[in-house]
Amino acid sequence: MNLEVPEVALEFAQEASLAMHARGGVELARRAFFDPAVRDTEVGPLLEALGIGDLEQADDLESLMAAAELCRAAGTVALPYPVAARLAGSSQPVAVVDPARPRADHAWVFERWLVIDLATAFAEPGDAELRSRLGHFVADLATGPWRADQVGVARAAARVLTFQSATALGACEQAFRLTVDHVRQRRQFGQPLAGFQSVRFRLAELSTALAGLGELTRYTVVRLADGHSLPSCPAGVATAPRSDGLLQRVRPLRAHSVPSAPDASPHGPPGDGGASPRCRRPVRVRRHPPGAPTRHDHDPGVGLGAR
Repeated sequence: MNLEVPEVALEFAQEASLAMHARGGVELARRAFFDPAVRDTEVGPLLEALGIGDLEQADDLESLMAAAELCRAAGTVALPYPVAARLAGSSQPVAVVDPARPRADHAWVFERWLVIDLATAFAEPGDAELRSRLGHFVADLATGPWRADQVGVARAAARVLTFQSATALGACEQAFRLTVDHVRQRRQFGQPLAGFQSVRFRLAELSTALAGLGELTRYTVVRLADGHSLPSCPAGVATAPRSDGLLQRVRPLRAHSVPSAPDASPHGPPGDGGASPRCRRPVRVRRHPPGAPTRHDHDPGVGLGAR
């Protein structure tokens, strides 16, 4: 099995990254925090110019790799847009949810969603976005009647899980780069933090985890391409890519636990993942299952920047 990323996909990812940074990079997320309309006026047109529409329904390996690399680039700048949901291969954006509390990130970007668990439903965004510590743009979804699972739905679930994991990989890689810069510059007891063996061990552990996650991402994309190439696919076989996607969905959360562990965060004092919002948010996501309510859910004054 060849797990190398095609040259075309790499060039596309580089072009996408340059375009995102030219528009401000992570500043887009900061602006969207205060003005959600930025997602429609700036981020949406940016992705259209990059050709995201050509990747929505594509099933070949090069296109799937390019889609994964686009999500990876989006993760490095915390792009305020549901890129993975749009690339799920459905006519509507896809959210894999807990049916007891269906939610989607950036749900208000689209009017209707395809909500997937072990069944499907058409869904519309709820009345208000949840400005909670689980996510500033997370919104409840009002679902329609649930229907039986189908092969195409299983594939859509596999795609969105895989591309969400690629987005998380990009975020973890950027966090790693920022952490390395930080420990090289910050000095303590007369030497940079990078000189301490415990810090170097943690960084080495994270580097290994990210390398493995990158390999797993490419493997899962290849499996997706192989599944799409089948002329017919029984339901039992169709769930195999979805299982790959679920496995890959867990790996970024485990990888992120290395730099954000309260007892070993290189970014700041012990606490809830240190002082960085980039570290704090995934910590809270790991502590709650998808859709689980918290005491902050309906507090409009609590956002990502709040303590």
